[in-house]
Amino acid sequence: MVLPILKCLPMSHMELDWERFYTRWSQGFAVLMLLSLGVTYLVSSPWIWWVVTLVGMVGYFLQIPRYTPPWPWRGWGYANWVTAVRASLLFGVLALWAVLPGWVVFVWLLVVVGLDGVDGYVARRYGHSHKIGEAFDMEVDAAMVMWLAWIHVDRGVVGYWLLLPGSFKYLFTLLATVRPSVPMPDFPPKRVRSTLAVVFFLSLLAPWVLPADWSAIFLAGASLGIFISFGAAIVAWLLPRSESKNL
Repeated sequence: MVLPILKCLPMSHMELDWERFYTRWSQGFAVLMLLSLGVTYLVSSPWIWWVVTLVGMVGYFLQIPRYTPPWPWRGWGYANWVTAVRASLLFGVLALWAVLPGWVVFVWLLVVVGLDGVDGYVARRYGHSHKIGEAFDMEVDAAMVMWLAWIHVDRGVVGYWLLLPGSFKYLFTLLATVRPSVPMPDFPPKRVRSTLAVVFFLSLLAPWVLPADWSAIFLAGASLGIFISFGAAIVAWLLPRSESKNL
């Protein structure tokens, strides 16, 4: 989802430059991710998609020092390096999942998910909180969700329907280009969105350790929550501001 722009304070030139960069990057990356998913289906091999995802993430990571204060560790700050480690672990498990036991993949992914909370804590602890870091963290999450959705479809755990909630972030990014002057609303409330996202994350981990039937039920229920969340956000975005505030 496109990050909400702070309205209480005027943005600096650096922040404005980052907003422009992130808008272009996120839209381009969304197109590439969706096209790569289609190519993966056609050629029955995920390696082109894997390379596209890796190059996109590395490209974003290399741009971080341009839009942040002079933080330590060559301008990236500690938190962004934690996120980079998390992304590296994700790419590792995406490359090796087919040859690893299910419980190993499950534990590996638990570490990836666990580090999701560490980078936020480190950012707050050292005063390195920044929208560009939040966006980097969110993009890693979105890539993991889309990839795991495809893996479970490829393994035959569920049908192709799982690719829709798995791709929502990228579809939502492209949808925002229809009305670029209207920011996406902060709706449903962040706590609700976060809770639904955590449940969806857990449902994507479940097939590695639970029977297929139970995993499919868990995935269907969690996907329904994601459908409702994104659907409510789209409705609030399409409605006039005065009406959406009353939702």
